[in-house]
Amino acid sequence: MQFFISDPYVKVSIIHNGKRFKKKKSCVIRNTINPVFNEALTFDISRETLKHSTIEFLVMHDNLLGVNELLGRAIVGNSHEVRIEEKQFFDEIFRTKSTKTEWIPLSDPRNSR
Repeated sequence: MQFFISDPYVKVSIIHNGKRFKKKKSCVIRNTINPVFNEALTFDISRETLKHSTIEFLVMHDNLLGVNELLGRAIVGNSHEVRIEEKQFFDEIFRTKSTKTEWIPLSDPRNSR
């Protein structure tokens, strides 16, 4: 049995009007297949702009010897490509003063983006 160890990190982009408006990335967690990213990435963006945006999460493998590899993708927000569950989660952010933690499934990187 062969085990795959990764050096993952997350790239977070806010997409507004079809363009990457803001972006940040997490630290790299070395040698794991179960990373825990215990950090907050904050963006300076108005609530109104965010309401009409999409947030994209790309989980990447940090390849020290070549091109970084996409491991998975998830999106939330107001877009036709966002699953109904993620749209509901995104809408809840604006309806309530507190938000709950929720898992967002990653899509297979071999599928088209």
